[in-house]
Amino acid sequence: MAEHILLVGRTSSDPRVRAVPDLVPGCGPLGGLHTALTEAPTDVVVVVACDMPFVSGPLLAHMASLTTDADAVVAVTDRGYEPLCAAYTKVCLGPIARRLAEGHLKMTDFLADVRLAAIPGADLDRFGGHRRVFANVNTPTDYDAALQGHEPQS
Repeated sequence: MAEHILLVGRTSSDPRVRAVPDLVPGCGPLGGLHTALTEAPTDVVVVVACDMPFVSGPLLAHMASLTTDADAVVAVTDRGYEPLCAAYTKVCLGPIARRLAEGHLKMTDFLADVRLAAIPGADLDRFGGHRRVFANVNTPTDYDAALQGHEPQS
């Protein structure tokens, strides 16, 4: 279990979870990452989107361990980068702040400004199969499909 859990942009009734509002509202996931990196008491922050129920602790620990040689560790699949299940260091704060100030909010664009470890999704299959692990599950039908090994439709 993680020592510190931040829930960005929402509230939480769980006393183990520290909920924080976006520091720069209206900037989507990039703004959320900025908030997480700013508010985290540690140099490495592991980000997981709330709609990815099959992500495992061992996968996140593996990604975090790779930050010794990179500022950002992001999987790359046939769908592109998976920036919402990734590990980032506080070095990313400067490039993210610049992008936010310029109004450039695409999550993956700032990756060109940092030392990136792009991990092929297939290299992470040992953690549950990259298609399943990175599946975005937004409905009960999506969840059932993912459990059966199919890609969610939403």
